[in-house]
Amino acid sequence: MPPAKAGTGGRNGCFCTQPYVFELLSLEGEESVRRAGEMLTGDRSRLPGMVRASLGIYNDEEDICHFLAELTRLAEKGPRLEYTQDEATGDFLPEGYAPDLGGYFVL
Repeated sequence: MPPAKAGTGGRNGCFCTQPYVFELLSLEGEESVRRAGEMLTGDRSRLPGMVRASLGIYNDEEDICHFLAELTRLAEKGPRLEYTQDEATGDFLPEGYAPDLGGYFVL
């Protein structure tokens, strides 16, 4: 997963509700069948999707204000990094980013 931005994480796709997401995005009939077919053949470059904000019991008003401020900044100025799309997965990855996983798997 790409690095967190401003203390947030993101992912693309339809989560666990592809038919519902297709309905919300008004992807019906032939368009819905075409998109589903693309995904089944491994082409995820036009994968429809959404963004959602998930709150936990530990989140407070300050967290929500921070999220809204970053969302506003993103809408007004765009992403802080340049991204390229991996057509096989549909993922957008930050250019030049290489995760340092060494510290995650230490016994």
